[in-house]
Order: sequence, then structure tokens, then C-alpha cells
Amino acid sequence: MHTETPNRKAFEGLADAIMKIDSYRSSKNRSLLELARRDLTTALTEDPDFLPGHFYSAIVDDLLGRPKDAVLGFQRILSEVPSNDSELRQEIRYNLAVAHYHRYSLKHLDKAQAEFEGLLRDTQDKRLRCLIECGLAQTFAMAEIPSDPDSVNDAELTRIKSKFEASRRMQIDAKKHADLLPKRERDLVLGTALNASGMSLMYYSDFFGPPQEKSAMLDLALEALREADRHIPSDWANWCDLGSAHMRLGLWRNSSTDFQEARNCLLRVVTTLRPNYGFALYEIGRAYRIEGKFDEALEYFEKSRAVHKDYREVGDSRLDRESYLASRQDRKYP
Repeated sequence: MHTETPNRKAFEGLADAIMKIDSYRSSKNRSLLELARRDLTTALTEDPDFLPGHFYSAIVDDLLGRPKDAVLGFQRILSEVPSNDSELRQEIRYNLAVAHYHRYSLKHLDKAQAEFEGLLRDTQDKRLRCLIECGLAQTFAMAEIPSDPDSVNDAELTRIKSKFEASRRMQIDAKKHADLLPKRERDLVLGTALNASGMSLMYYSDFFGPPQEKSAMLDLALEALREADRHIPSDWANWCDLGSAHMRLGLWRNSSTDFQEARNCLLRVVTTLRPNYGFALYEIGRAYRIEGKFDEALEYFEKSRAVHKDYREVGDSRLDRESYLASRQDRKYP
């Protein structure tokens, strides 16, 4: 592969795609990503070995919710980049780590953590280090979710607590270093760190503290997630987390208002921010089940199951468990 192209159509296709990706980041209009994909297809048809075309194709895959495809794309590109081009390799490695994170299972979170931590050791770039710290904060927070919620023993509780503490350390580092960045990237860093703060508190509350303490943690989580939305507005992942936090408050406060607010946040995701997103459909089902509305829960679990498992970001075993509990009219949590 080569980083520059003599083909004008390939160059123009890439330039048009980058403009659309940038516009998507500010507008969250997903149709721009499909248009960018079309431009990149044109560029790579004209010049199949144009490395930036492959790089941005993997970026678009990740933004469209296809992290498995993005991982394969970044790995393929990385194998083609000379070892002495450290700046380009680091940018690819960062995006590879992000794509691993977006696969969400503990196995892939471990891969994201290893890639982020290796890159943090290898780079002195202040911008990149700040973004890595955010990525690690989110990765540690997401890793608080146990692989089997029905088998959480003392060793697993210790692991969850260590991930919570690691996430908090990375959040502090990222926020501290954010002032070094220009405004647009500073907002990204602060918003991502605040999202990690909300996630880490939310998942920690699942296993620690009596109901009143859980509610207090969830209030802090919602405060962080709302502040995140001011820095990274209409981010689909942050809106999923807002819904999930309200769902938990609905349980611990026996609040139908919070259950409905959970579904409102998640419905915004599946109708606008990331249409037909499998995890958000699953989470709507959970909000119904935990409230005791079992028929509605089963309906949404089936909607989630209809999404291809490579792209729904919730496994069959989780759906099977939730469907079983709903069929038994069981409000058990977690």
C-alpha cells in the first residue's frame, strides 16, 4: 500500500469522504457515513492500494457499528505500514484499540486495554496520550460488567472494584491533560472521560452498597452523563448509558418515571442516533422486564435477537437469560 496517489479520482473521493466524516461527527447524521462509504468505494476502485482509503473505510465501519470489520481493516493496514513510520502506526493502533473496545465483551476489552497501554508506553504525543487515557477509562469501566451476572463471587467482586478504581484514575489523568488540547479535541476528551465516569459508577452500583447508596451513585452517574452530553452532544453510546442509569434508578427507587425516562433515552437511540441498535433494543426490554412489564420485554428481546449478532453487541446468552426471566415473570436484577 502507498500513502499518496497519482489518481485524481481516488484523491478526490478520499477528500470528499473525510469532509462527510467530519460533518457526521458534529451533526450525528448517519446518512453522511453511507455517503462517505460510497466516496471511499470510488477511491479504492480507482486505486486499490491507496492506504488512506482503507484507513478511513475502517473508520467508517467502526462509526457505523461494525467494529469486527474495523478491527480486521486496521490490522490489515498495520501489517502494510513500515516499522519506521511511527506516527502513522500509532494513529492506526489507537483506532484499532477503539474498535476492539467497541466489541465490548471481556475478551475484546482485554485486547483494547493491551493495545491502549502499549501505545501509551510508546508515544510522547500529548494529544494521543490524552485520547488513550480516555479510551482506557472507558475500557476499564466497561470491564466492570461480569461475564456471568449469576456467578459473581468474591474474586469477581475484587476484579470489578479494581476496574472501577483503574477507570477513575484514567478519568482524572484525562481531565487533567485536556487543557493541553484545542477546543474540539478538549470537548471530545472531557465528554469521553465524563461518559467513563458515569459508566464506572453505574456498573459499580450493581454490586456494591445498599439501595440508598446505589441511588446516590446513580445520581452522580447521571450528572456525569448529562455533562458529557454537553461536550459530545447526541452521542449514541452516552444516550444508551443515560437510559441504563435511569433503568437502575427505576429499580432502586421503585420509580415508574425513571423506567419511562430510560426507555425514552433508548428509543431516541434506536430511532435516530443509531437506528435498530441491538443493544439498545435489549436494554429497552430489560427496562420493561425489571419494571414487571413482561410481554413488552419479550417483544423487545425478540427485536434485539433479529439484529445480526455481529452487530447487535449483546450476546445470545444474555438474550436467552433475559427472555427466560421475562417468561418466568421474574424481575431479578442484575
